Amino acid sequence: MKTLLKRTALFFALPICISVYFSLPAAADSTAELILSTQCQGGYTINIWRNYQSGELLYRAISPNGNLSLGGGTSQATEGVRVYKFGNGNYEYWV
Repeated sequence: MKTLLKRTALFFALPICISVYFSLPAAADSTAELILSTQCQGGYTINIWRNYQSGELLYRAISPNGNLSLGGGTSQATEGVRVYKFGNGNYEYWV
């Protein structure tokens, strides 16, 4: 009976722990470096991160309306300005 209870508890606890782990803010991520952080009107904070190993650009937006995390960004220098672009379906985010 005890073994069954332990297995049942593990079965329910594991998905909860995994979902909490993946929803941690990028600030707690030691695999990426912060390359841009900006505060915007309306309480938005936008952070651009670069993964140490893969070099992938990551977008993290934190706002009162919810959070958004995107990967696979590109970086381009145009007319002395660096532009970071991220896509999500039909939407593009430029920073």
